[in-house]
Amino acid sequence: MSVDSLSRRALALFDDAMELSERERDQWIAANCAGDTALEEELRGLLSAAGTPNGILDAPAHLPAASGVATVMRDAFAHAYDIQRELGKGGMATVFHAREVKHDRDVVIKVMSGSVSRVYGAERFLREVRIAATLAHPHIVPLIDSGSANGYLYYVMPFMGGESLRDRLSRGKPPLSESVRILRDIAGALAFAHESGVVHRDLKPENVLLTGGHAYLLDFGIAKLVNDTTTVTNISLPGFTIGTRRYMAPEQDQGTTEVDARADIYAFALMGAELLTGVPVPLDDAYAQVKITLRNATDIPPAIVQLLTQSLAVNREMRPRDMREVLSRLDVRLRRAATPRRVSWRRIAIGATLGAFAVAAIGYASNRAPTLLQPGLREPVAVSAFRNETGDTSLAVIGRFAGDWVTDGLQRLGVVKVVPWSEALLASEHADQTRQPVIATLQKETLAGTVITGSFYKHRDSLHVQAQVTDARTGTVISTLAPIVMPVDRPESGINELRDRVLGAIATVRDERVSSLPGVMRSPPSLSAYQAFDKGFDRFISQRYDDALADFREAYKRDTTFSMALLMAARAAWNTSEFAAAESLVTQTRSRGRELGVYEELSLRYIEAQFRGDGLAARSASQRAALMAPNSRAGYDYAVALLSSGEARKADQQLRLMDPNRGEMRGWSSYWTQRAHTSYLIGDFQSSLDASRELATRHPDRRVAQVLEARALAGAKNVAALDSAFARWELLPADVYWSQGGAMVTAGEELIRQGRTIDGNRMLNRAVSWLSNRLLAEPAHEGHRQWIGLAFYSLEQYETARPYFESLARDFPEKIRYRGHVALIAARRRDLRAVEQLLATAPPRETGELLAFQARAAAIANNQSQSITLLSRALEHGIAGYPWLFGSGYREFALIEADPRGRTLLSAR
Repeated sequence: MSVDSLSRRALALFDDAMELSERERDQWIAANCAGDTALEEELRGLLSAAGTPNGILDAPAHLPAASGVATVMRDAFAHAYDIQRELGKGGMATVFHAREVKHDRDVVIKVMSGSVSRVYGAERFLREVRIAATLAHPHIVPLIDSGSANGYLYYVMPFMGGESLRDRLSRGKPPLSESVRILRDIAGALAFAHESGVVHRDLKPENVLLTGGHAYLLDFGIAKLVNDTTTVTNISLPGFTIGTRRYMAPEQDQGTTEVDARADIYAFALMGAELLTGVPVPLDDAYAQVKITLRNATDIPPAIVQLLTQSLAVNREMRPRDMREVLSRLDVRLRRAATPRRVSWRRIAIGATLGAFAVAAIGYASNRAPTLLQPGLREPVAVSAFRNETGDTSLAVIGRFAGDWVTDGLQRLGVVKVVPWSEALLASEHADQTRQPVIATLQKETLAGTVITGSFYKHRDSLHVQAQVTDARTGTVISTLAPIVMPVDRPESGINELRDRVLGAIATVRDERVSSLPGVMRSPPSLSAYQAFDKGFDRFISQRYDDALADFREAYKRDTTFSMALLMAARAAWNTSEFAAAESLVTQTRSRGRELGVYEELSLRYIEAQFRGDGLAARSASQRAALMAPNSRAGYDYAVALLSSGEARKADQQLRLMDPNRGEMRGWSSYWTQRAHTSYLIGDFQSSLDASRELATRHPDRRVAQVLEARALAGAKNVAALDSAFARWELLPADVYWSQGGAMVTAGEELIRQGRTIDGNRMLNRAVSWLSNRLLAEPAHEGHRQWIGLAFYSLEQYETARPYFESLARDFPEKIRYRGHVALIAARRRDLRAVEQLLATAPPRETGELLAFQARAAAIANNQSQSITLLSRALEHGIAGYPWLFGSGYREFALIEADPRGRTLLSAR
């Protein structure tokens, strides 16, 4: 037998032997080595080495015995990672807490033992780690680096704090609701990994991280590619088991190379049983013992017991076919848990089901793949615009009216997940424009499981409307509704009847009594009001907010029962900075809020929270709306809310989960702006550059793209590329806010922030010259005045900058950023009274910005602790324009970052 083969077999037994007490270990080794003396000696040697100060994990054969892994890795990583402390070690690896030098962030480094590295081989190991690093999912801890150093294989993950599921179990069995939530998070992560072609192969409580109320799957270091056909490999040789034996599926324990996703399902069931019962998984005969423990547990729902026992089948063909099925069955459990029991249906108002509906929408949040709700009905449900077959194009609005009103009714019904009308409408129009089948397009664009379509015809003075419900995945017609006849000039009653029939068809699948719930059925607006609303909606989507606001107001004027027109008017007014009008519209909408659907109610809460400066409530409302429609404007709102609170990594993750080529994100230029911001704050300047250039390509009229590109190039210290870019932009129109001068100021600030002071000052002086020439021609230009003020501020010519900001503060008293810079200049000359007066108050919606300026003023006064406290409060409220603060504010932020608390606060979290 070769040395490598012997090492593989010994390592396969090592982890389990380490878990045993000294008294149990001898008998267990004798039984598992089965008289193989060489194997027993190798195993005992490993165990002995692991128990000594310089054991196998600290002193591999090719290193001096006195050198520990930490010392060796400190030397190997040199300028890349600063190893701070050991977090733990086991039979396979040592785990360190370290600081990544380049991005100044905390990370976790897992270093495989020398013996494991020798047995596995570096090439295959690193290839699989890189594959796992591509898994971008909300509940998978990402891998951010990997490699081989001084003969050790390693990989790097972000440091997220929290505790392992093993640590949580050591304190006792969690409540059922917490356990199911943990299982749901991990099931979603595994389903995503499997569908990406990766099997984890080492699922256990130690590899589940609990933090922030959620569970995260980590440690894909020995993951297997599902479609990998490699036959000669050091990591998957027959007879050598990979993973932790206690949680292995039978086929994995036997060392077979045919390990697929069903091995993870088996391990998931073992871990789930341990979580739900509190009884540790036995080392031997796990299936039989765990099944008995599950069936004896009276507090676990029978459906979950059945799911876990089926998943523990020795024959993998008898287990659930994939993790998506496991996830779906868990979601059914969550929906039932969210449904009130022993209460009369007729006494439940739809408005009161909001919380339960949001919980039920969790299954839609992570993957949004269609799930089978009942035979014949998959979620989510999308309603298309009804096709106009009259030949009269002026009647097309009736088709959109019908689709919108049916969608509204389904949202009020509250028993199915519904694609928001704005998203479904865009998909319907895309199908018309591309001449593609509407059902297939809706399924592709919105991931709908069920689609409601219809058409209408004209006969003399009447319209005849037909509708049907179709399974989007199979194309099977589930239900065809009886035709409805309505007057051409008064279609409201007919559309209301259409809505009632669709709701009845959907409700019948769940519960026929639901259709009689109060609050679901209500009268539609007048056709005239809807025509104005429909016109405004088109303008809102194309970001013509001023025109949209006028249309929405007209719609409400024509029909004062039309609450949705008020809500959309409030959103349009906010986007045009008409805050007084927006606040008045929000108040009006709230007075009629009971008439809004669930999704619209959450949108209203989001806007209300912004007016209060309540960042936590804004994030909560937008997150819940995004759960219902991840690729909608709500998902974008959630990303912006996260970014305003300094959580750039979460914001980046949210944006990357969205598809900019479909739904409401198609054609939405601001998506790319936020992508550029999140990448910049994370320190990924290449991704920020890519996003800014994508914005410029897709939306050449959005001049902010050039400013974002300049910032990314400066962040990468690529001065030559910057000079080349400004040469390209020389002939662009100059009389805009996001001008070439603004790009020069932004680049200069970033270069100084990156330590390139000479280049930065050169760029800022170039900006001063460019802006001064423009101001000679147009002295009152707001944008040029702001940018030249920022240029002088960053050049530390504070008194020269002062008159620009003072004049802007007089001309635009409602904008805190101008008054705030006057206050910062006052702080530079130690005029504390002026600072207090200038930063005394602000509207609640600007609380975050006000606190941010107060934090910067405190930093200038060298009051580090107060500055950190104020900035922390500012981020809780949310800071509009937060990504731009790192430009002119880099000197103040440098003082904050000198403190570990401040560094954490500004680390993009």
